[in-house]
Amino acid sequence: MHSHIFTNKNGNTLMREFEGVLSNNPTIKNLDAVVGFLRASGYFTLRPFLDNINKARLLVGINVMRWRDEFMKYR
Repeated sequence: MHSHIFTNKNGNTLMREFEGVLSNNPTIKNLDAVVGFLRASGYFTLRPFLDNINKARLLVGINVMRWRDEFMKYR
């Protein structure tokens, strides 16, 4: 099993990394990814690249800081 860590360093973005890997490796059939932050618009941008993937599992961290800060006002 091969693994790789994508970062936003040197002008790369998560979408560019996924696009590069998935476009240039058509034999990938299963994908597990842990993503620190992904908006719905990012998912829909990524979605076409997942069409040939049999099983894709994305674990996404959700940015809850705004809601946490709002909640803390009332404590």
